[in-house]
Amino acid sequence: INRKSAREALKSFKLGAEQIKNGQSVIIFPEGTRKSEIIDFKRGSFKLPLLAKVPVLPVTLIGTDKVSTTGRNLKEKKSVKIIIDKPLEICDMDKERLRNIHNEVRNGIINNYEKYSTN
Repeated sequence: INRKSAREALKSFKLGAEQIKNGQSVIIFPEGTRKSEIIDFKRGSFKLPLLAKVPVLPVTLIGTDKVSTTGRNLKEKKSVKIIIDKPLEICDMDKERLRNIHNEVRNGIINNYEKYSTN
């Protein structure tokens, strides 16, 4: 996505939406960066499923920070938990809920993280 040109970004979103409608799966990391905590989700990261009119499938990843190979022994066993939540049918949502979908998904992921994390 060309962040410097709104016109080019919109073209990318439309192309991506068409690909999704044709069966292509897409993974979006809505924080926009990698951190060790769950930071605010970018609202714009939900434009693609909104344009494609497809459900959002929230996925919580737990333990990925421990499997980084940077400076670590690759022979150590590490595990990652993947929690796949219920799909959110965004086509049925009202405008107010759609406006806050990024926070709704984030809150669900935080709840799953807290529920399934073992410290």
